[in-house]
Amino acid sequence: MFDTELHENCKRCGRALKSLVSQRKGYGPDCAEKVGYGKEMDLTNLLEGEAAHVGDQSQTGLRNDN
Repeated sequence: MFDTELHENCKRCGRALKSLVSQRKGYGPDCAEKVGYGKEMDLTNLLEGEAAHVGDQSQTGLRNDN
């Protein structure tokens, strides 16, 4: 979740970052919320959703692999 480097300034607004957590994120608390930091879908959920979507298409006949 964190970058490996410390950021001195917010990647969104450019303000100086004061806390170590914000420096690791690269965003202050307000900007992190605005860009949705920490609300990313984990890869497992994404892949399961894609697999379900493909399964739905093949069952409804929308996809033709022939």
